[in-house]
Amino acid sequence: KCDNGSGGHRRALGGSETMKSLVILRLFKLGRLLKIIKLVNIMEERLNVSPSKFRFIKVLMALFAALHLFACFYWRVKIESTEPSDLAAWLDDKNIDHGDEGAIYATCLYFVLSVVSTVGLGNINPENVGERIFSIVLIFVGCGFLGLLLGEVQELYATSNAKGREVEDVVESISNFLSEQNVPRAVELQITRWIRVHVVEEKNNKHNQSVMESLPPALSLNLARIMNQGLFAKMPFWNCIPRHGRLRDKFTAKLLTSMKSLVFSAGSLVVGVSSDPADKVLVLVSGRIKVFEVDEFGTRKALLLTLGPGASIGDNSILGDPRWGGHYGIQADFVAAQNCKVCSFDASTVRATAFSCRAFVPIRFIIQKFAYQPEEEEEEEDGDESSMRSSRQTSPRPPPPP
Repeated sequence: KCDNGSGGHRRALGGSETMKSLVILRLFKLGRLLKIIKLVNIMEERLNVSPSKFRFIKVLMALFAALHLFACFYWRVKIESTEPSDLAAWLDDKNIDHGDEGAIYATCLYFVLSVVSTVGLGNINPENVGERIFSIVLIFVGCGFLGLLLGEVQELYATSNAKGREVEDVVESISNFLSEQNVPRAVELQITRWIRVHVVEEKNNKHNQSVMESLPPALSLNLARIMNQGLFAKMPFWNCIPRHGRLRDKFTAKLLTSMKSLVFSAGSLVVGVSSDPADKVLVLVSGRIKVFEVDEFGTRKALLLTLGPGASIGDNSILGDPRWGGHYGIQADFVAAQNCKVCSFDASTVRATAFSCRAFVPIRFIIQKFAYQPEEEEEEEDGDESSMRSSRQTSPRPPPPP
């Protein structure tokens, strides 16, 4: 009778827990594991996460999966290597109800974590040869996983802070120089804030240009097509370029290597009457820019309009117009209404690209036909006074897209 009771107890306790372990382990069959790996790869392609961060996420997921497996194996080893009476006593000692599968799993996972992290609190110990052998394997494999995770964390931290350290070195050097010159603190903060933004953008521009130069022609052409449909869709000059033969895409692909990014803080002058003559095409990527009309004395008058993403400034510089507001037919100041980012092309580079090969003859024709020509009007004074000339600059706008 006693033996039957012991056997029944073993079947009730060990059998149900063994089945529970097997049910959990079935989730990690090879086929399903491959599906999980495929799902993770799809997430990596579609989510906007940097490769280094996603690599860290994958290592973390692998660590959690390994801990789960080891917790299940530990309970399996304990069932097979422990007498039913001892197993029941062990559960009672840990204040675990015999039918509480969640508490059993949490306890096993707690033991695995204490071994892998080398903490070893001692309140749960391997109590027989089978559990000790399992613990030895767990120490070697688990510590390897933990070391891999810590290495990924260190690499991620080093990668994310490498650029920051370079920028801070430049800022510190400039700050020391400004302190020696007794520059007011407010001015010093403005200068260092500008340096932090523009040094980072300069490094990003160099990196982006090297990547663009390394792209194969097919990928570069696809990228140009996407940008023409999005970022450059509102640019008058680009819209004048014929679409046949993917001419517009090919022309944009040639210019991608020369594209640069610029950042402007809220309230700062992007370009205007006091700036150098227009020699670039600026395309607003993010933020907003206010356009102010400027009189002949350089004083800002009324707010004319506010530009949003996709708007362009200095388009007519490609045609030789020295005014930043030539496309709008006015002299104007362009002021950042909020922190904004623009991409720029040198007008000379655009013209040189148009004249670089015979395929771009239609673009060359647009530049030549609508080249900027200032008109001069003569005004004669009464009497013996000499005649005076007053020039009124007008810039022809490109025709509507064909």
